[in-house]
Amino acid sequence: MQVNFKQNSPKGKDMRELLKKTLTYYHNRIIQAADVLRMMVDMKKDVDYEADFRKELGLSDEEAEFYKAVTISFSRS
Repeated sequence: MQVNFKQNSPKGKDMRELLKKTLTYYHNRIIQAADVLRMMVDMKKDVDYEADFRKELGLSDEEAEFYKAVTISFSRS
């Protein structure tokens, strides 16, 4: 199953920022290639989890984002 994150989705934004930060650290020699690979594996696991979550609940991309937004807002109150 393919997972698409909308341009403005919090998850998509977080993943883009993590990737950008990781690559910047790598280019600045703060981390090594093995660290980048670990981050990529973790990111893949996160995407797989998201795909399973959506499939299990039978939600579209928009519905999954709405579901998470609602459950996060209720968990904060």
